[in-house]
Amino acid sequence: TVATVAVKVFVTSAILAAVLTVAITVAATMLMGKRKNSNANQGQELKLKLDPTMPRQVAVGLTATGGSLVWSFTYTDNNKKPNRYLVRIIDLSDIPIDGVNDILVEGTPLSFAGDVHTGFQACTSAYRAKNGAACMWVKVHKGGPDQAADNELVAMSGGVWTNQHKGKNIAYAIVKMDYDPDAFPNGEPGLVFIVRGASCYDDRADDTMPGGSGTQRLNDPTTWKYTRNASVITAQVLRGFYSAGVLMFGAQAEARDLYAPMLQAAHNECDELVADDKNNQIQVPRYRAGMMLTASESTASALLDLQSAFDGRIIDRGGNITILPGANRTPVFSINDDHVTYITEKSYQPRAPINELCNHIVGTFVDAQSGFQEKAFPTLQNKQWEKNDGGERFSAQYTFRAINSDSQVQRITQRMYEGTRNQATIAIALPLWAIELEQGDWFEMSSARWGFTNKLFEAVKVDIATNLAIVVVAKEVKPFPQWSGETLVPRTDTVWIAPVGQLPYPDIAISPRYTKDPDSGKEDVGFAVVLTGLPSGIEATAIEFEMGVGANPSTTWTVPGVAARNQVTYIMGLQPATQYSIRATATDGSRYSPASPWQTASTNGIANVSKDTQAVGGKPAATVINDINAAFQKAADAESTSNA
Repeated sequence: TVATVAVKVFVTSAILAAVLTVAITVAATMLMGKRKNSNANQGQELKLKLDPTMPRQVAVGLTATGGSLVWSFTYTDNNKKPNRYLVRIIDLSDIPIDGVNDILVEGTPLSFAGDVHTGFQACTSAYRAKNGAACMWVKVHKGGPDQAADNELVAMSGGVWTNQHKGKNIAYAIVKMDYDPDAFPNGEPGLVFIVRGASCYDDRADDTMPGGSGTQRLNDPTTWKYTRNASVITAQVLRGFYSAGVLMFGAQAEARDLYAPMLQAAHNECDELVADDKNNQIQVPRYRAGMMLTASESTASALLDLQSAFDGRIIDRGGNITILPGANRTPVFSINDDHVTYITEKSYQPRAPINELCNHIVGTFVDAQSGFQEKAFPTLQNKQWEKNDGGERFSAQYTFRAINSDSQVQRITQRMYEGTRNQATIAIALPLWAIELEQGDWFEMSSARWGFTNKLFEAVKVDIATNLAIVVVAKEVKPFPQWSGETLVPRTDTVWIAPVGQLPYPDIAISPRYTKDPDSGKEDVGFAVVLTGLPSGIEATAIEFEMGVGANPSTTWTVPGVAARNQVTYIMGLQPATQYSIRATATDGSRYSPASPWQTASTNGIANVSKDTQAVGGKPAATVINDINAAFQKAADAESTSNA
């Protein structure tokens, strides 16, 4: 049930040749470990599900759900008004949760009179009658092995809901509505519950484990804690979530399958702090996760989603399941041509085959800041890379179901995108001492034969041949860059178009220009703006101009842009004998370069220029501002007179 399996086995010489022949295809899986084109529908997850055969669900990390309907009924109040109250019982998770953070309607959090975990609480921010009386109440049970039936449900249902309806280990909400048309003008609201999911076992918090410290115990779920750590959640999915001894979801890995020191290292890597804002003032754990695990999907599918959240891989190293979050690793050893057995099959491919190229990444994630709606993450594209790949766009689309942070998805996709340029693949045979190399390990290699020095590789496959040679298939890697929040793309409501790198600004030179119509005698002044030496490889499609009166103007206006090529453009209709400043910015339609330095010059002086022939943009800034202020004052005076 894990995504990638590579077991050390003894192979014949024929198999050795086959391994090397398919090395490129095997290594390509390094780039394909992210969830692609998932069938899950986040929009449906946020709706109340009415399916009587709804599969078991387990909430992990911070996630959102509309829940699934267990039962609903109406009942008569003390004033004998028939069917006045509608009650819905909504299953939130089939494993106990840590609690509910918020309850949303159309993305807006509702307010309640008290803690919904302690009893029925009236909604105070909406759903009230004309006289202000509350018309909706919510109560949440977190689940647990000793959970008792809800006495108020028993009473409201007239005993149809009995004391035996305990919902052991099931987290559920009870929603009661006084169905007043004034309180619910749009009908019954669709509630979304923001859930702190199931508790998970963390080896680091168990003092009976090597290197552990704390009171958690693997065999006692009551000691486990809620977490958003992507590695801790993954380890629990591998072990499984159980209710009263029955597996609800997971791979049923045993303790011997998961090596505690490896897990602790992975958990720590996920907890490393990184910047979460453009000013690098806010720091958050590097890899967090949250999603609804559903029994209708395979465990392997969920593990793919989770390994995407920690930007790494889950590997079975011959019975030892290893979690490797995306992080820089110390090379196991450094080798050169002298260590390689060149008389056996070998292969070095500096470039990926065309069917495995990628230079354009798009997709979605689950955005917590937008009510856990599925949103597009910033598109990653680079025209120069497309040129390098034969002038073609090779696009990959990913769905990150377990990521609900826009900064996290940007960190991961940016690293993925840069990784598409690491295309070299190598397949070699090494002496027996290389047996210490395991799948996922990094090593360094220099080769005069193949023309590279100190290139880093990650082992994708490690086998032992019958002649005791160690056969290694590896993919080129580069150290992860230090993440800086300065590279974050600003949020918008829907889709972002992300910058990849930064466009260079264009250089310009300006000179005064004077024209005179030979027929009418009309004179005009302005500037010739020369685009000089656009930077090599510039990806811009247009150049935009900004100008103002005087040197380093505080008030400016824009001038229609021109195509991004070396050329001359004319800006005319300006005031004669006036100093102006002009600068330029390059754009590709989504990114903008910094502005070029101001270029300052004065227009020619002329004898007679009719004011009604001058462009509005040519007026001095002070004149325009005075005209606007006068117009506002005139309007204000008129309004004051009208009111009097």
